[in-house]
Amino acid sequence: MVANRPHDARFNMAVRWELPAGTLLDDGLASLRLLIERHEILRTRFAESPGEPPTQVVDRRGVHPVLIVDAAGQDRGGSPVDPVRDLAARRFEPTQEYPARFCVAVLDGRALWLGAALSHLAVDAAGTEILRRDLRAAAARMAGAPDPEPGRPAVLQPLDQAEGEQSSAGRAASRRAAELWRQALTGTPASLPEAPSLPAADPAFPARLLCARGLGARAQELADRLDVGISAVFIGAATAALAAHQGVDAQSVVVTCGNRMARRMAGYAGTVAQQGVIRLDSLGAPASDVITRTWEALLTVHESSAYEPADVNRVLRELTGKPHVGHYVNFVEEHVPLHPTEVFQALGRDAWVTVPGPTVTSSFLRYGLTLVANQEDVVLRMFADGRLMSATAIDGVLDGVRTRVAGSRPL
Repeated sequence: MVANRPHDARFNMAVRWELPAGTLLDDGLASLRLLIERHEILRTRFAESPGEPPTQVVDRRGVHPVLIVDAAGQDRGGSPVDPVRDLAARRFEPTQEYPARFCVAVLDGRALWLGAALSHLAVDAAGTEILRRDLRAAAARMAGAPDPEPGRPAVLQPLDQAEGEQSSAGRAASRRAAELWRQALTGTPASLPEAPSLPAADPAFPARLLCARGLGARAQELADRLDVGISAVFIGAATAALAAHQGVDAQSVVVTCGNRMARRMAGYAGTVAQQGVIRLDSLGAPASDVITRTWEALLTVHESSAYEPADVNRVLRELTGKPHVGHYVNFVEEHVPLHPTEVFQALGRDAWVTVPGPTVTSSFLRYGLTLVANQEDVVLRMFADGRLMSATAIDGVLDGVRTRVAGSRPL
């Protein structure tokens, strides 16, 4: 997040949480107040010193402005409406403001839903679900109703998490993670090669989307046959496609880890997701072998993600001259129709097409590859610094992933 400044607004999350029918505006605001009281991360700022990681500062009290939205004529269902996205479109200034902006939609004096723009510096995707659950409980309390999800876990607060990370066990885990990064990156390309002779690129990198009907079902069949998770099919295929693009037989890729295996994380809304790294060698091996080894690597990748950034940054500077690798490869499993819906609606059975995607603004990333699948379909999204990778080359990598999953050639 810090390294991506001033282009970190793209990491902000826009969410909308429905309130119980008939909730009065004052009760909706009171429910939000209870949520903020319960989760210190919503009243946390980040003090900074040059060359040092941000320091969390939790306020005992503070003020959260709430935008009141006239809900007349707006659909109660569906995705977050424009006011929420508008709040999320602006970057947060973590030294001066809390990592959340709120709005509430009102119709005839009743609060319909609460919208939130959340900084990823403070809250991750799993944390948004914890906040939603606790808001429901707060709204039920205000209405005098029973907790809709009794037995909710106690809240782990940010300073509790920081204390664990700085403990002897936490520091040992961080050193171990840094060593795993060293092992993964030694002798493999850390990212796309540099191109120092080319002019500086516009930080808004164009993206490409490959939309494929039926590829999700094909990947699931392959995963079931090999007794692995579907993520291994896509990440294994993506790693092999990236290696083929660079003409190498071994490749390291960075993946995002949720880091919520420990029971104490069940009530923690703060960000614990961090990047881990996996390395795959002998990528010319049969598909079943590569996918199985990918699954084995993914089962332990969390060990490389439990680190203090300074520890891994030292390793990266030593190996690459930079404090970051500048890429990610992530898999997302969905259970809803994929976007862009109009593209999928126009595709026939087992058909696929590559189309332009929205630009991605980044300060240091060289490329990003997101693999999204539901039970039937797939959308592969990739952006890259145009100095290092042309749109044609991006299309080649995306098609390499597709053909490897489809089974038309070995990994």
